[in-house]
Amino acid sequence: MFATNDLTAIGAMQTIKKKGYKIPDEIAVVGFSDGRFSGITDPTLTSVDQHGYEMGTVATEMLLKRLLNPNYNVPAQSRVLNANLILRGSSI
Repeated sequence: MFATNDLTAIGAMQTIKKKGYKIPDEIAVVGFSDGRFSGITDPTLTSVDQHGYEMGTVATEMLLKRLLNPNYNVPAQSRVLNANLILRGSSI
């Protein structure tokens, strides 16, 4: 199961365990954001680290370029940032 964030994944893990399923043997769980609780759950939560600080920095730079251009002639941009999969007990 892939959750949109780690807190949702942790909640899903609690429900999965209450229903009697084994993580990761029967259901693997992956979260998104690699939050502070990911490494202390039981089992520890596999998560995608999205580098939030870098995302904020890049977004701010792109926004400032548009706002500081008096004619708003800066074309729309997209930028792909790397993410890391942090493998832990909930999926291996």
